[in-house]
Amino acid sequence: NVLLDRLDDANQDLRTLVDAGREFGSSLKPEDVLGAVARRMRELTGASRCSLYRFEGESMTALVTAEGDTVTEDCTEFSFAIAGRPIACQAVETKLPVGVTDTTTDAGLSDAERADALRLGYRASLDLPLVNGGKVVGLLELVDAQPREFDHVELLRGLAPIAAQALVNAQVYAEQRQTARHLSLVSDASTLFSSSLAVDDVLLTICSSLSDITGTPICSVYVVEEDTLRCRASLYDGE
Repeated sequence: NVLLDRLDDANQDLRTLVDAGREFGSSLKPEDVLGAVARRMRELTGASRCSLYRFEGESMTALVTAEGDTVTEDCTEFSFAIAGRPIACQAVETKLPVGVTDTTTDAGLSDAERADALRLGYRASLDLPLVNGGKVVGLLELVDAQPREFDHVELLRGLAPIAAQALVNAQVYAEQRQTARHLSLVSDASTLFSSSLAVDDVLLTICSSLSDITGTPICSVYVVEEDTLRCRASLYDGE
C-alpha cells in the first residue's frame, strides 16, 4: 500500500508538471503567462499570496501577485532591493528554495525582511529562485498569514524551470512587441515627413513619436538662430 501510495503521488506530481507546462505555454501574452504561473503556484501550496519577480541588477521587480483567485499586475509595492535581505540573497546565490516558518522568530531574517513581513501581513514565506540557462532570472515568493512549513517543495522545484522559461519567453515577447511598436512609429513618421510640407506639423509629429518611443511626457524641438536656441515645437503630456 505504501508503494502504491507513493506511485500515485508521483503520477499526480507528473500530471501537475504536464498540466502546468501546457498552461504556462498556452499564451504569449506576458500578463496571461505570468498570472498563470503565480496562480498555479499559490494553489499548489495553499499559500495566502504568491508574487512573481524579475531579477534586474540587484533588485527584484514585482510583475504579478496572486491572492485568492485574483491576479494583480499593479504590485510595485512588493518590489525590493536584495541588498540587506539575506533570505532573498541566499535563494539567489544557492539557486535553492529558502523557507521561513515564522518571520517573528527566525533569527536569519534581517530587520528589512521582518519589516516587510509586518507591513505586508505574512508570518511564513518560501523564496523559490527561477533559473534559466544557469542564471537566476526571477523569484517566486509564497507567503502565508500564519506560521507554517510549505508542502510540495520538490514539486515546486520541478515547476520552477518551466516558470523560468515562461518568464524569459514573456520578456522576449514584450521586447518584440515594443520593437514592432517603435518600427511602426518610425514608419508612420517617415510617411508624414515625405508627404507634408507643413514644417510645424512635421515637428509636432517628431515630438509625439519621440515621446511615445522613450516614454517621456515632454519633448521639444529647437532651431538654431545665430547664437540662440529657439523652441519651434513642444509636447507636454500630449498637448
